[in-house]
Amino acid sequence: MSTIKVDNLQTTGGAGLYPARAWSTFVGTGTVSISDSGNVSSITDIGGGNYGINFSSALGSSNYCATGDAQSNDGYDGRGRHEPKGTYSTSQVQIWTCAIRNIQSAQDSPRVMTTVTL
Repeated sequence: MSTIKVDNLQTTGGAGLYPARAWSTFVGTGTVSISDSGNVSSITDIGGGNYGINFSSALGSSNYCATGDAQSNDGYDGRGRHEPKGTYSTSQVQIWTCAIRNIQSAQDSPRVMTTVTL
């Protein structure tokens, strides 16, 4: 297996590319478990739809973008909501999830997807 290391990725036209620094998809109900991930060592179940996504390798800055989505867990088909919360750190991002029908209350999600770009 070969390893390629670069400082900057660019398209042939010179535009910068910004790959994900971390990503995960995990089951957030019952015992939280990672389904698949990149640069994520574990998920901390903080309780009631609140999770900490712990990075395997610390990021170079805490000024990153954490985006994602969540599956609803309120008995209805459809999406839930996913939002970062708290202070971003180079070793963890905290998020919370809820059902679209009740965005006032955090709720565990059966499937949470998160991507971190810097």
